[in-house]
Amino acid sequence: VKFVIPSPGLHLAINACAAAAVATLFGVSLAQVGISLSNFSPVQMRSELLVSRSGIKIVNDAYNANPISTRAAIDLLKDIACNGKRVVILGDMLELGSTERESHEKILSYCCDACIDLIGLVGDRVVVQCKWRKWSM
Repeated sequence: VKFVIPSPGLHLAINACAAAAVATLFGVSLAQVGISLSNFSPVQMRSELLVSRSGIKIVNDAYNANPISTRAAIDLLKDIACNGKRVVILGDMLELGSTERESHEKILSYCCDACIDLIGLVGDRVVVQCKWRKWSM
């Protein structure tokens, strides 16, 4: 069975494989799984690929961002063909409890490891981590 998920990202392909495996365990045919996955529509502002009129590509993953979704969005940005700079705008990830500081720090480091050209920071939590790491602002 061949199908295309109308949303970008390796993480979605992995999730689709898991969903297909579970569906077939419950007796759904692979053909029906393919049809259903082809009609998949992600939540707005979650791994949403937008293209401006001038051709700027934007990965919008702002809805209830968390470390896993943010890494997936960075990976998606990294894998998109790009003639210019890769820019990430990071906001605070909320509701992380005791892992808040470490999670923000890991995402900032992940951006650097992913060769992101410019990182913009919005929000107290992520800015504090930048200052704590003594990165230039």
